[in-house]
Amino acid sequence: GRLQDKVATLQNTLTENEVQKIRLEGQVRNLQLTLQQKDALIEDLTGKMGDASREKDQMSNLIRQTEHTVMQAEAEKRALKDAEMVAAKEKKSLQQVLEMSQAEKDRLEEQLSLIEKRRTDLESTHNTTCREQAKLNRRLAMTQQQLADT
Repeated sequence: GRLQDKVATLQNTLTENEVQKIRLEGQVRNLQLTLQQKDALIEDLTGKMGDASREKDQMSNLIRQTEHTVMQAEAEKRALKDAEMVAAKEKKSLQQVLEMSQAEKDRLEEQLSLIEKRRTDLESTHNTTCREQAKLNRRLAMTQQQLADT
């Protein structure tokens, strides 16, 4: 009987060991699956980090381009301001030339007016002189006629 008990105990132990082995194999399979999932997650995260790094580089490039564009725009703005100042000086200079030209025109018109008045005076004097000359010519003719008659 004792040998049978021992055999039964050993068989029970073997059965328990078999069950435990099956349980452990299941745990190993679960751990292997978990490891595969973790590896896949790590791979996925590594890919996402690569994407994020590329996006960051693109953003950095975009920022540099934007800064360059802003600098160009500021330079153009300064150039326009300078051109505006030059144009304002030119306008002021042209305004002065215009004022001087207007003053010269006014002076010339005044001279022309004086010359016109002088011409009118001379015509008047000329007409008066011509009338007097005609009178004198008539008197001279009458005097000559009287002398011829005597």
